[in-house]
Amino acid sequence: MITGVVEAFPGAAEAIEQARKTFLNVKFYDRNKDGLIQFEEVPQFSRADIFKRFDKNRNNVLEKEEQP
Repeated sequence: MITGVVEAFPGAAEAIEQARKTFLNVKFYDRNKDGLIQFEEVPQFSRADIFKRFDKNRNNVLEKEEQP
């Protein structure tokens, strides 16, 4: 599926890689190491951007299935 997206949209591979790297950085904030990233675990200055980008069900928790 991603291969088709990459072929159809030039620059998609770079965007996908950037999203992956961003999420790996976000995983650093999983303070209690439960595999979930709670809204409160992310520094206030980046919460809105991170949760807008990844929290698909808008429950203020980044679950494993929401990882890129």
